[in-house]
Amino acid sequence: MTLRVGIVGAGPSGIMAALKAASQGAVVHLYDTNQTVGRKLTVAGNGRCNLSNAEVRPEAYASDAPDALAAVLRRYGYLDLLADLEALGIYTYATDDGWTYPVSNSGAAVVELLTVALEQAGVHLHLLTKVTAIRPLSQAPALSQEGGGERTFALELGHSAQCDVHDRVIVAAGGMASEALGSRGDCLPMLAQLGHTVLPVRPALSPLTADMRPVHALQGVRLDVALRLYAEGALLGESLGNLMFTKGGLSGPAPMDLAHLVSANPGAALEARIDLVPAHAAQLEEALAQGQARNTPAAVALMGFMPPKLPPVLLRLAGLPAGVGLGDLDAAALARLRQQVHGLALRVTGTRPLSQSQLSTGGVPLAEVDPATLASRLVPGLYLAGETLNVVGPCGGYNLHWAWASGAVAGLAAGRGNPTV
Repeated sequence: MTLRVGIVGAGPSGIMAALKAASQGAVVHLYDTNQTVGRKLTVAGNGRCNLSNAEVRPEAYASDAPDALAAVLRRYGYLDLLADLEALGIYTYATDDGWTYPVSNSGAAVVELLTVALEQAGVHLHLLTKVTAIRPLSQAPALSQEGGGERTFALELGHSAQCDVHDRVIVAAGGMASEALGSRGDCLPMLAQLGHTVLPVRPALSPLTADMRPVHALQGVRLDVALRLYAEGALLGESLGNLMFTKGGLSGPAPMDLAHLVSANPGAALEARIDLVPAHAAQLEEALAQGQARNTPAAVALMGFMPPKLPPVLLRLAGLPAGVGLGDLDAAALARLRQQVHGLALRVTGTRPLSQSQLSTGGVPLAEVDPATLASRLVPGLYLAGETLNVVGPCGGYNLHWAWASGAVAGLAAGRGNPTV
């Protein structure tokens, strides 16, 4: 009997799962509530579609099962993805920091190519279709079964009595970030009913909210920083990357990479400490020494390393006059200025809501699936992929790579006659 595989969610993990399952000879049905597949791909990377990262490594991710995550990435790495994408006509390039984009620089073009690939693979697309229940057939209403044989699952569609039956089901329906693009977490209660743990879903890759009154003049300033997050004085995490000061907090990759730690600590006294010149500390010290000898205005010396709006704010926070010369500063005053440059402190109050986040964290623990196949350890014939699982990576293509990789592993296993091979 030809296997019939149902996949819930036509994002990147669901698309990859469908292509891989079809490559094994399975009859694949792909369900999504959107009008098109891959809607999140059209907005990823500000429309350029940051497909992956050449530096993908397990240590960059946060998960409840790091060894399992590493096993999945070993099975489907960066070069595996590039080869598969090129076979589909999606050619790529990487920036110096590893961020990998399609040569077209167009998420819309990527979606078009993937849509054609699904059609050529014979995948049956069911768009504008909501799966409302996933039931083992022993718990489902009486069903007519296509093609004979025994099916394992019934997918109930919409609010009607219509059902589709499948031998295996892959849930790749995403988490709860960016609801406007179709991620509502609708499958998580279904997975809980099937016996899976569902961890609380929280914002990740979200701008941070903070008390910006001490630095209100910096709204719109953007620069590369090192950022450390503290809770009650203890270091929670750190990141490197671009940061932008906003009216309500901090945006950009550096703060967004720490958002999952902020949302995991509601009510804690959180503080962000920002090193404004992490890559040029030695040069800054040389400039300060020369400036002392010449009595250069401190603000002028600092402008060689940061946007001009920053020095007046740093001087004020260090308790120094706006026009003070470096030669007029004693050791204690210079220490206060260095502290602001290398550890500008802001009180963090939370994250933006899930609707304004690029990713959510939580969902089903990765420990509840087999890392070799992403098959459920609790429900035979069920597979999980993508943001449904409790995995978070930093900005820069890491999370899209997890989507592709987990979809590939789940699709290959679900589409085979013996999924344990």
